Amino acid sequence: MTLEPELQQLAKAGIIRDGADQLYALFRAGFALRTVNPVLERNFVGKPLGVSELKKVLSGLPDACVLQEKADGRKELRWVGPGIVGTDSEEAASLGAV
Repeated sequence: MTLEPELQQLAKAGIIRDGADQLYALFRAGFALRTVNPVLERNFVGKPLGVSELKKVLSGLPDACVLQEKADGRKELRWVGPGIVGTDSEEAASLGAV
């Protein structure tokens, strides 16, 4: 499966194209990880995950946006992962645009 022809049609340049390229990089990383471990969801079920356990699981996954509501009602948004994409504010903005 390839998405490259669709990416070519999406935009020729600019923030949308840059964001689409980053999103595609995440898809490729996810597909590669699924070939090694097809049932990643097992990491999240069957055992309680504290902060350190969750961070350990997330460190082995492609980048992800974590939206979380804390017990005191605060909401938290974090970008976690190995830094495949969104490594600076410009990349984060283009990824957010798509």
